[in-house]
Amino acid sequence: MILLIFLSTLFPLLLLYLLHANRGPTTKLVPPGPPGLPLIGNMHQLAAAKNPHVYLWRLSKKYGPIMRLNVGPKPLIVISSAKLAEQVMKTQDQAFCGRPNSLGWQRLSYNCSDIAFSSYNNYWREVRKITTVHLFSSKKTQSFRHVREDEISRLISEISGFAANNRVLNMSETAVAVGTTLTCRIAFGKWYSGLGPEMRRFDGLLKRAQALMAGFFVSDYYPRFGWVDRLCGSIGRLERTFEDLDSFYQELIDEHLDPNKPDTMAGDILDTLIQLKQNGSTSVDLSWDNIKALLMNIFIAATDTSSASIIWTMTALMKAPQVMRRVQTEIRNSIEKKDIVDEDDLPKLSYLKAVINEAFRLYPPVPLLVPRETLEKCTLEGYEIQPKSIVYVNAWAVARDPECWENPNEFLPERFLNSNIDIKGQDFGVVPFGSGRRSCPAIFMGLANVELTLANMLHSFDWELPQGIQAKDIDTDSLPGLTPTNNPVPPGPPGLPLIGNMHQLAAARTPHIYLWRLSKIYGPILRMNLGPKPLIVVSSAKLAEKVMKAQDQAFCSRPNSLGRQRLSYNCSDIAFSPYNNYWREVRKITTVHLFNINKALSFRPVREDEISRAVIEISGFAARNEVLNMSEMVMALGATLTCRIAFGKRYGGDGNDMRRFDELMKRIQGLLAGFFVSDYFPRFGWVDWLCGSVGRLEKTFEDMDSFYQELIDEHLDPNKPETMAGDILDTLIKLKQNKSTSVDLSWDNIKALLMETHLLQYLIKSLACFGILLKSYMTSEDIFVAATSTSSASIIWTMTALIKEPQLMRRVQTEIRNSIGKKAMVDEDDLPKLFYLKAVINESFRLYPPAPLLLPRETIEKCTLEGYEIQPKSIVYVNAWAVARDPERWENPDGFLPERFLNSNIDIKGQDFGVVPFGSGRRSCPGIFMGLANVELTLANMLHSFDWELPQGIQPEDVDTEPLLGLAVHKKNPLLLVPKRYIVN
Repeated sequence: MILLIFLSTLFPLLLLYLLHANRGPTTKLVPPGPPGLPLIGNMHQLAAAKNPHVYLWRLSKKYGPIMRLNVGPKPLIVISSAKLAEQVMKTQDQAFCGRPNSLGWQRLSYNCSDIAFSSYNNYWREVRKITTVHLFSSKKTQSFRHVREDEISRLISEISGFAANNRVLNMSETAVAVGTTLTCRIAFGKWYSGLGPEMRRFDGLLKRAQALMAGFFVSDYYPRFGWVDRLCGSIGRLERTFEDLDSFYQELIDEHLDPNKPDTMAGDILDTLIQLKQNGSTSVDLSWDNIKALLMNIFIAATDTSSASIIWTMTALMKAPQVMRRVQTEIRNSIEKKDIVDEDDLPKLSYLKAVINEAFRLYPPVPLLVPRETLEKCTLEGYEIQPKSIVYVNAWAVARDPECWENPNEFLPERFLNSNIDIKGQDFGVVPFGSGRRSCPAIFMGLANVELTLANMLHSFDWELPQGIQAKDIDTDSLPGLTPTNNPVPPGPPGLPLIGNMHQLAAARTPHIYLWRLSKIYGPILRMNLGPKPLIVVSSAKLAEKVMKAQDQAFCSRPNSLGRQRLSYNCSDIAFSPYNNYWREVRKITTVHLFNINKALSFRPVREDEISRAVIEISGFAARNEVLNMSEMVMALGATLTCRIAFGKRYGGDGNDMRRFDELMKRIQGLLAGFFVSDYFPRFGWVDWLCGSVGRLEKTFEDMDSFYQELIDEHLDPNKPETMAGDILDTLIKLKQNKSTSVDLSWDNIKALLMETHLLQYLIKSLACFGILLKSYMTSEDIFVAATSTSSASIIWTMTALIKEPQLMRRVQTEIRNSIGKKAMVDEDDLPKLFYLKAVINESFRLYPPAPLLLPRETIEKCTLEGYEIQPKSIVYVNAWAVARDPERWENPDGFLPERFLNSNIDIKGQDFGVVPFGSGRRSCPGIFMGLANVELTLANMLHSFDWELPQGIQPEDVDTEPLLGLAVHKKNPLLLVPKRYIVN
């Protein structure tokens, strides 16, 4: 609801502005194109396109090689044929050679004083001369030959290590690393170690700059709404990145101005620019900002494009083994007994050049060339193009123009043999580098890097796919961005500007099932965005093990949330605290003093007493042959157990104390599950105040704090009841008074741990996971129904599964009744003998994990998962519900088959990653033993003391397993059963 209010604050202003802005005459003959929506035009279609160049190519099949879309109020012209590409980049090049303005480009290029993003003017013309004559000429390219050959030699040595050990090589990472190193040495004479801090800094800056260059700024399309960029943090990120880049460039300049600079810096690109400035040998007076802007072009563009071309060429060759064998034969025959291919050998390798040209055609590194802007009104193919129109040449589509190419979708290097086709901009059927005034000035440098790298990799090694992978299995999906590569961030559904995928998640009826279905489309690791925050979802046992074990330390922090932070006393609990020294010490307290096996056993009398009371209560229903609301009864039992174990009090079911406890629980859980705008858009925190969320949070915190303080005061009373001795709160107070812990426990720390303890058996995990998924019409009562005890949820789901499988219920009842003989009650000494009961419970935990989406993690550092790069501060969910249905781990994963746990070492406590109801690793649930003891003893007695039937007219197949709307924690509809008292003979 709050999210809708937040978005609605923007809509009326946007509507008024655009209605005013869109008044005026329209062109009679404009290019055709898909219809858009009022206000936003075709933005939603472009945002939803997984690969924009492919989407636009498909549209061109319907609307033709020239079409028009609207990005907000701005016209967007897309060219998809060689004939029209020639018109734009040659015949009418001057009319189409401007650049549209963009906030990201403008700031990072020092007010467009570079070569790529500068407007077409005298300054651009002079700087273009500098780049073509002094920086990227054929002669200058040759001067860096020794750098290329040295780096390729290092690369061959590195790959040889993988070959010697028969290890799988991540070709994408390797190609990017060599491309980065070559760029650094050529541009500013420095060699960064692959794992060193300087390389991490360089790589981090590069990723941030590229993201901002390709990012969405509201002010680019709606200038009067630039405040949205500032409020959403986009301006802040842009300014921080600019400052960091500027500092980086300045350090490089200072090093080059040092008289004692290393010899490796002599003659590099930066050194050349500094000499041009100092000698005054250019027609434009170069400032330091101009030099930094030119460095930016090299830094952002050159690093990526060569690497992308190498990766795509190797991808194409692995999918066409016969082509790879032919090119390897050519290379090896040409250089004979030499160990390394050098640049003198390259002119002889005509088939290699054909392979590279064909890869550039099929997989241009920039499939949508950098956008142009019309300087004046002009006509193209009979259509009138207005000034200031944004124009894209779809190089990917042009290269598939059937009027230029036979079999355009096939990888056929032979088409370039004995051919005059030029890929440098003279032939418009293949324009990977653009053409005309705005063509890439560094063509020779880029081609030299690609040709020498590929020649040596193909000469020195034969290449195979990992075991079990076939050539047809290799994907050719690309990552949208400045330069698409096939080493993307995790795939996922497209989102909308500003809010990302929030609208899709909010519309999901059961989030864990929705995300599981998405995993069937995008794979076991997928990425979405919650506003500006990246969200990673893991849905397989293999990846769950990596997140919670192999790379646990990188994934073990917690994302911050206003509700969680306040109610956990500034995250001084165990569940919501970030990963730090405090958390490690408090974790020890919980595992050693609060929730270990001995402590769980100490509460055995409490459990047996409460379950005895529950059996008596159910016996009343049996005697009257009444329908029992099993869900309500089990929830009440769970609440009572929690109260007695946590703070030694037994609240009567209908008393004032229980009502107060229940009401407080509802409010706490509602706030833990709630959506706070400031969690995702910090500068919109005023919306939380306006909507009353912060007021409700503060009022609930005060009431909760008062409740805990009363409990503490009662426990500090020398005349306290004996029932409070040894409970969780009593234990914490003794630890504080005796100072027997390594951390000095404050009363707030104890309250935070108490909050966690008495919520531990409640589904706070699920509630905290997807607060934003609550539908706007959900009430606090809905939330309370969802937020029942973890143990209670497991008991209800197990009974649901058994009532649907009568033969399994009879089998487990027979086991229990035969095992305990004539005893009236099952006690905890009996539990180790009940193997089938344990198998039933384990299978129930697998199929119906009480927290289907484990409590969210946050990455502490940049890391790699399944070849995908995960940024720091990413929110990470392990979908325990999906993991438990991983077909690679489970046969017939949707069937309820307890037998799979008989005579099996499968562990549900976190050691086997095919079933992780309690999580695993550092962040696993500390109350596992307590929870299992409650579940096992309760179910054992219910199944021993009663036979169970469905109400009249209900069949087992009628019993639903529909989870609760929105949070999917509990059965949506209560489980209604009729108990029949079992009499021991």
